[in-house]
Amino acid sequence: MTAIKTTNIVEGNLAQEPKYFPKGQYVARIVFRIMHTDRKLNPQTNQWEDGRTTAVDVNFYGLAAERYAQTIQQQADVFAKGTAVVAWGELSDRPNTWIDRDGTP
Repeated sequence: MTAIKTTNIVEGNLAQEPKYFPKGQYVARIVFRIMHTDRKLNPQTNQWEDGRTTAVDVNFYGLAAERYAQTIQQQADVFAKGTAVVAWGELSDRPNTWIDRDGTP
């Protein structure tokens, strides 16, 4: 039996400060959202225009979450909302689509 493991890289900015859920009934977890808006130069106007915005929720579990929580406590300003970040890992097998108030995905 063979398997293919795909690793994804997400670049963007923190849409919110990371939330930490310490170990208790479940394993420790840290979660944050990364957002990125495509920008393209309009050749007619020579102005930058915003394109599609993509949001990805990132979750770390267990020991990784505990280590990130320690780092965040020591350097909270590094993980402030709006900070540029890069995350890599596996995508969930159940991705969600955000629907705006007009019903557009």
